[in-house]
Amino acid sequence: MIDSHPQATIGPSDVHGEEEARRPRTPLGAIAIAIVLAIAVAVVAAKYRQESALLADANADLTQSRSEAAQSKTSLDDANARLAGLQHQIDASKVQQADLKSRLDSETTQRSDLQARLDKAQAELRSQRAGETSQMAESQARLDRAAGEIAGLRRQLDQEKAQAADLQARLEKAETQAASPQPAAAPAMPVYASFAKGFLSSSYAMHLKNLNSGPLKVTVTVNGSQKPAKSAVIEAGGVLDVDDLAAGQEVVVASEGFAILFLTVK
Repeated sequence: MIDSHPQATIGPSDVHGEEEARRPRTPLGAIAIAIVLAIAVAVVAAKYRQESALLADANADLTQSRSEAAQSKTSLDDANARLAGLQHQIDASKVQQADLKSRLDSETTQRSDLQARLDKAQAELRSQRAGETSQMAESQARLDRAAGEIAGLRRQLDQEKAQAADLQARLEKAETQAASPQPAAAPAMPVYASFAKGFLSSSYAMHLKNLNSGPLKVTVTVNGSQKPAKSAVIEAGGVLDVDDLAAGQEVVVASEGFAILFLTVK
């Protein structure tokens, strides 16, 4: 197949277009560069203004920080001064505490010394009281022994006086009997006498048994004793007891119509 191309014709308009094409024109790249530069300048200016604002803010913050730092330094100096004052007070308190502790230790030592002296004095006083008590007890025992010995001597003296009086009465009676005619001898008294010592005491008891077939009236007298004469009727085969007798005393048993019976407690 054969293509046919129409033949071009040149008109006035085509001539005018060629003339315009021959005129010098501004390149698009330069415009673009200019626009980019303008934008860059605007961006740089905006960034500069922003950085200037930030710098101003930073300067303001720095000024404020410096002011705050100055205030903090002032507060720190004030705190250091107060701390120094407190440290001085603490040091003074420590000195006072050390002085008080020294005084307390001294008072404690003095109190311990006084307590030791007091304990020693109390021990000596107790020992002295114990010695005095022992001496008093010993003295009291001596007084009691002396009083007992005196009482014993008095009883012995009373017994000796009573025996002397009894002997004097017997002597007078013997003298009277010797001076008067002697009657016929009386029969022996029908009794049996025995003595027994108490189980838990030093006294004796006399048991006088009637050996007669009938009742027997007797009178018992203890020479050297303050006891009164004892009169009693002993039934046939009966026994009369006489208590509180001392060893060595003489007991006189009399009954009408019989010879007087003299017995010695043993």
